Amino acid sequence: MNMHTSALPDPSVSQLDISLLGSFQLKLDGQDIAGRLKYRKAIYLLAYLVMANGRWISREQLAELLWPDLPGAAALTNLRQVLNNLSKVINTSVGVDVIQSRRDSIACFFDARVHVDIAFLLNDWRADETDKVFCAWLANSFEPRLSQLNHDFLERMELNVGTDLQAWIHLVRKQLRERWRDLAARLCREQEKTGRIASAVAVANQLWEQDSLNENTAAKLIRLLLSCGDFKRANFVLATLEQNLLAAFGTRASASTRRLLQQDPMSTVVDLRVTGEKQVSVISKAVTEIRWLTLAYVEFDLSPHAGADEADAILRMDQLLGAAQEKINLWGGACKPVFGQGFHASFGMHTEPEQAALRSIYAAQEIMLADEARQHLRIGICAGNVQCTLDEMRFLGTLPRLAQELCWSAAAGEVVFDRIMAEQIRSKLANNAIAVFANNHYAHGIPRYSLASQIVSTGGQQEFPLVGRNEELQTIWSHWQLAKQAQPQWLILRGNAGIGKTRLATEVSRQLDTPENHVVRIYCTLEYQHQSLAALRHALSELFALSSLKVAEYSGAIRARLQELLPAYEPEEATLHALISLFDQDMLVETDSKNQIFAALGLLFDQLSRQKTCLVLIDDFHWSDFATREFLARYAGSLEQQQLLLLVTTRPDAPLEHAGASPVVIELNPLAASAAEQMVAACDRRHLLSASEQARIAHDCGGIPLFIERLTRSRTEDGQHHLIPVKELLQSELDKLGPYKNILQMAAVVGNNFNARILRGLLPDEDVAGPLQLAISYRLIQAGAQHGHYRFQHALIADAAYQSFPEKQRRSAHLRVAEHLLNEPGIASAEIARHFEEAHDWQQAAAMWTISGQKALASEFAMDALHDFGKALDIALQPQAGLAHLQISLRLSMGNAALLCQGYGSQLGHQQFLAVCDSLNNLPAPDHEETESLFRALSGLYMGGSSQGKSDGLGIARRLEELADTPAKRLMACFALGNSLFWRGLFVEALRYQREGLSIAKTLSLEERQRYWGEDLEILIRAFLCWNLWFLGDGDAHELATESTLLARERKKSHALCFMLTFNTAMCWTAGQMDKVAKLAGEGVQLGTQFGFPLWQSMNSLFYLSAQANGNKLKDIMPALQAAENLHSAYRAGTTTASWVLANTLIRLQCWDEARSLLDKTLSEIDKYEDYYCHADLLRLSSLCFMQEGDIGLASETLEQALQMATAQGAVGLFDAIRQAMADCQLLQQKHALPQ
Repeated sequence: MNMHTSALPDPSVSQLDISLLGSFQLKLDGQDIAGRLKYRKAIYLLAYLVMANGRWISREQLAELLWPDLPGAAALTNLRQVLNNLSKVINTSVGVDVIQSRRDSIACFFDARVHVDIAFLLNDWRADETDKVFCAWLANSFEPRLSQLNHDFLERMELNVGTDLQAWIHLVRKQLRERWRDLAARLCREQEKTGRIASAVAVANQLWEQDSLNENTAAKLIRLLLSCGDFKRANFVLATLEQNLLAAFGTRASASTRRLLQQDPMSTVVDLRVTGEKQVSVISKAVTEIRWLTLAYVEFDLSPHAGADEADAILRMDQLLGAAQEKINLWGGACKPVFGQGFHASFGMHTEPEQAALRSIYAAQEIMLADEARQHLRIGICAGNVQCTLDEMRFLGTLPRLAQELCWSAAAGEVVFDRIMAEQIRSKLANNAIAVFANNHYAHGIPRYSLASQIVSTGGQQEFPLVGRNEELQTIWSHWQLAKQAQPQWLILRGNAGIGKTRLATEVSRQLDTPENHVVRIYCTLEYQHQSLAALRHALSELFALSSLKVAEYSGAIRARLQELLPAYEPEEATLHALISLFDQDMLVETDSKNQIFAALGLLFDQLSRQKTCLVLIDDFHWSDFATREFLARYAGSLEQQQLLLLVTTRPDAPLEHAGASPVVIELNPLAASAAEQMVAACDRRHLLSASEQARIAHDCGGIPLFIERLTRSRTEDGQHHLIPVKELLQSELDKLGPYKNILQMAAVVGNNFNARILRGLLPDEDVAGPLQLAISYRLIQAGAQHGHYRFQHALIADAAYQSFPEKQRRSAHLRVAEHLLNEPGIASAEIARHFEEAHDWQQAAAMWTISGQKALASEFAMDALHDFGKALDIALQPQAGLAHLQISLRLSMGNAALLCQGYGSQLGHQQFLAVCDSLNNLPAPDHEETESLFRALSGLYMGGSSQGKSDGLGIARRLEELADTPAKRLMACFALGNSLFWRGLFVEALRYQREGLSIAKTLSLEERQRYWGEDLEILIRAFLCWNLWFLGDGDAHELATESTLLARERKKSHALCFMLTFNTAMCWTAGQMDKVAKLAGEGVQLGTQFGFPLWQSMNSLFYLSAQANGNKLKDIMPALQAAENLHSAYRAGTTTASWVLANTLIRLQCWDEARSLLDKTLSEIDKYEDYYCHADLLRLSSLCFMQEGDIGLASETLEQALQMATAQGAVGLFDAIRQAMADCQLLQQKHALPQ
């Protein structure tokens, strides 16, 4: 395809720009004229003609494509109207007939006056072209438009169109997306080849974001990021890749990809800093803190004075060093006495905490202005964490020694500093990056930098009252208007810490909080990360006004509040029960599952948005728990016609799961210079700053709202005027509390949100209330909605308070918090576990993580349980913890959770069970506990083993039978044997175990029935038994299936219900009862989707599509093929059943070649997976293909084999279908035998 792609249009003629990628745009000389198109169909017509590129298209074809539901004449009439409008707009604009029409056809012809964005993708260049002209085109034409071209064709315009038009849009979209990827990948290689690594990173990042499951793309990006020194982003890419691979396929990234991150580019500096922090002497904890400081060492060089008068040299040294101390004091530094030939000075202590690095450089530069100083003095400067005392200047750590060595590596007149200093001042001062070679035996291995000859000030910007966000606000308001029209919107406000995400979202919620709207605010915080749905629970507590009530009063309050909010809505008891259970942990554990709660929450938001337009704000989503993330993904994916705006704030390095819907992302960037000046003025409420001072602040800050607010307030409150980096700024903010700083230190240990009552219990000898009020006035914290509850104004403030604790004191504080919280009601076990872990109380931490995991598993929050058991196991695996005896039980718990949340194919789960088996299998005389653990591990291996490429399920089942010495164990063994024998087609033997298992199950409690597998084994055995009875020709199969499905509904276990439904559907499918199949499978698809069970969703999809094909309601094989692929992704064992159902569907659709190919492959693998239960019917289906091909003899032979096999198996249920096929085969034989 060869479209015009001139980059240099004639400026004397009008230029028409057509954008079909992303949102449709039509511009004439830069002015939007898309509004002149009266009809939406004009855009589709234009796009179709553009893709045809000069080829004439018949009017009938276009009319049928655009109006498939109208009669031909009416469609042609509509086409004429749309064509007239389109031609007038396009042709008139450029003064040439771009759109041309004949009596029976239409075409589009372009020249230099018309530019179409897709032309850059639809040229004749090959992505592997070696021509230099192509490389130049990539760099000069494609690269400048890379992001512009990285959008979907007719984005979000495939809705409400005919099937054929929608299919065409998707096809073109796929072609253009693949073309963009090919060209972008080649561009990335060229950029890397020519040394443009940063540009290559940008392209590689876009490629990875498009295909986050592509490990090669991710590895490429990681290598590029590491070459740029961006270890953090590289680590994020690997973590996200692993998460995506695990979710999609149950696998991890390859070892080679993981090894890319084993070397930390910053390891030298980091190791030095860590070493410094660990060298801690015992000093009274009342007067010590960890503080970020800048240290300088100034020394007089005596070497030029060798042989000179000693008294004169000492006098000159005293004079120069004394003058240097005066200069340092002027710049806010604190000097220690001279010792020997030099002295240490610190910047960043409590009197002058602001911008210590910059002030130290200014001081050093001023010292070196004197000629004598340049001849005799040298200075070394470094920055980092130091454990220091408040009552005297004593610094513990490696920093003082490093400052000396940097100084000794300098020549007289030089100022030398380390990498940390250089990174801090790079944006403010010019400095060279040439290492200092003099005296290289000092500060060996430390990169060193020196000042350039001239100091050059560079600038930035700032913010906090909401200014400079009009564009973002307008975007949000436009989506709000769409939400009001029942077009639900999902928006993400994304930006780095301190950029103003929360402030913008808060302003939106404030303006929308009117009687005409509903506003629900959900605040995610760090300490709630491991508490399932904690943020949602707190938000609903405010919505239902529960904060002042007792638990017993919750039910009535929720019912009353719902009646007040939604007078026309009568919630079902199950929905009310699920909502109430959020606030009553006992109720949650007893009955409700995560899925029921998710359904109730979704229904609540749906109802709120039906009555009024609803804003649901989820703030700081990067600190959300697993369950909240899963709920957001599911609920956002289910949005259809709600009047709802879902507004989420998060950070760029926080992964965001999608489930059927993609959000609109609004990236928040630093403020522009003019907006920064407006914000400085808004923060200067008392008008203490002059216009020039405001301009200086706006110039010196980085456009970050948090920086601007803090710096301006620092200037207006105490007159300080130095630039302040965030870390030092937050230290100075905390310094305002003086001797009460320890209150916020302890509060930070508790968490970003804290209760004053708990704080008083931790600090019984302290006046807690006064310092908290003082902290509120300093805007360090703010009062919560509930009395006595507080939260830090910003997480960075909490972090600064937390990091100021010396490590030993911090651990002690965590231990006190953990022990105190043990006696507090309603505190999540995970929260207590976190504190014990930070305190290095390994035994208590492991115990509490285990309890938290058990609670999560009881409520079906399997992902949370997996995390908690994993934390406990990580602790037990540490040699210093001394908890090796817990490893087996924790591996078992972790394995069960992994199989539940990741599916039976979980590699992680299989690894845990295998590790336990390996450790217990060869014990000479195992005790009762070891035997019990081995049985549990074998049970887990049985459930997930087949998905690891193994087929030893029957062997494991026999081993379970050998070890079964209790009814509960015998139940598990019967289930395993009945299962494996059924799949092998040993129906009669399987029946014996299934009936025995059912008989045992009826005598056991639920706890006993699910002791060795986290499911109700009675329901699972019933599922297999029903289908087995059908194969054996037992008439009771259908009655038992109906009874068992009803029982599964009554027991309200979502996974067991899906299991039973699927087997009931399978039985009806083999019986040919397609009406029942359609009904049952439809419900199975719905439940599998709702509850997040991809295995049952995809299997039921196959059954449903097969029923559709049987009723001649399915015309396209693609949905069936996609369902089979989804099943393979969800269950990576042998998928013989899926192939069996799919082959039947293909035959119904007359897709004989595809069916034959699938059957040949399935039958060739039958011995590999040992799924002999359907072997006979697979042979029957193959015979139908042979008949279709005319090979009657082979068909007859195959049917005889099928009948013999079914007879040997006792599969009476298959006889009718096989005999019918044999009768059809005989008729064909007779027909062929007749003379022609």
